[in-house]
Amino acid sequence: MTLQEAPNEVDAPVAPHRDSTFYSDHVVILVEDSLFKVPKRPFVEGAQVFKDMFSLPGYAETADGESDDKPLKLEGITKDGFRALLRVMFESYHQPPEVAKSVHELSTEEWVEVLKLATMWEYDKIRRIALANLTPRFEADRQSTRWLGYARRYEVREWLVPALCALARRPQAIQLDEVDDLGIETVVRMAEIREDHRMLNANTTGLRPYLAYDLVSVINRVFAEELLPSSK
Repeated sequence: MTLQEAPNEVDAPVAPHRDSTFYSDHVVILVEDSLFKVPKRPFVEGAQVFKDMFSLPGYAETADGESDDKPLKLEGITKDGFRALLRVMFESYHQPPEVAKSVHELSTEEWVEVLKLATMWEYDKIRRIALANLTPRFEADRQSTRWLGYARRYEVREWLVPALCALARRPQAIQLDEVDDLGIETVVRMAEIREDHRMLNANTTGLRPYLAYDLVSVINRVFAEELLPSSK
């Protein structure tokens, strides 16, 4: 007697899985009156604020960002600024900062918006790209008080001393419309530095150049509280 061969077992169906690279989870974001539907991954991987938010217990149950009817609302920013950030984010996502910085043609105002949002959301790679593009423009326009304002608001410490020195050296006096950007305390301190600088230059005999005044040391002393590294 021969044994009957056992029938072949039917392979159990294998449930499909989501590819780790090419399966995009999207999020719908509302900024002002505009809806943006974008991949969530660059936000989660690059921006610490979004990473923390999306990982909060209970976030999935809120359904914010799941549809046009229930978007994730971002307050206090502009749609133009957010659009500029998205351009940089998605064009540079798979490129290192030193390559990505050369592929964007944004205005100075747009780059400042990118810097603002990258700083706010702790998106370090985008912040580095924004600074790489903005620093040459700062170098060409140091005397404008707006750069000092940007340096303070967006924590660009490397711009502070050059911006303060340029303000102290410029021939033009501080204007009324610059006071709000500088703050009254800076205006008072800068007036004293500029007067000392001017008087020293007036008293020289021609043997000492105008820039011999150690302005950097004076700036570091007068603005020490702001310029010295925080002890926190």
